[in-house]
Amino acid sequence: MKAVINISDRRLVVITDPHIKYLDTYKVYSKGLALDRTADADGIVRTNIYVKNPNQYNFVGHSWPGTCVWVDYINSRARDFWSSLYDYNFFNGTNRLFHIWNDMNEPSVFSGPELTMPKNLRHVVATKKPRQVLHRDVHNTYGLFMSRATY
Repeated sequence: MKAVINISDRRLVVITDPHIKYLDTYKVYSKGLALDRTADADGIVRTNIYVKNPNQYNFVGHSWPGTCVWVDYINSRARDFWSSLYDYNFFNGTNRLFHIWNDMNEPSVFSGPELTMPKNLRHVVATKKPRQVLHRDVHNTYGLFMSRATY
């Protein structure tokens, strides 16, 4: 008996991580930066694409690409941004045969003694009255929200 392989049954799995290379010329970073801290029509800033330090600047650390920032999945606007990255028109060369493997969303940070995000980082919850929450309070939901946004 001869095995027949149907090429159309093959799939490709692309690994993706929550850290974004901190480089102005990297289109994923610059697209997020253009949205970061933008106000809605009512003048309220609900968009927080990247996780912030206590001083309200983007948290910068190190991971596989080198110097990175991390997407603030706690914020629904950041989840929308992340989802948009998987649009076939943005994710060049992909189609329905591509699948995603989320990785490193503990979240892993190579700089620092704990190899994860510092507990005092800030996330923004995009509600009518936006509020900040500490990373220590949402650490275990970070990966869950990344998975939801990717899906």
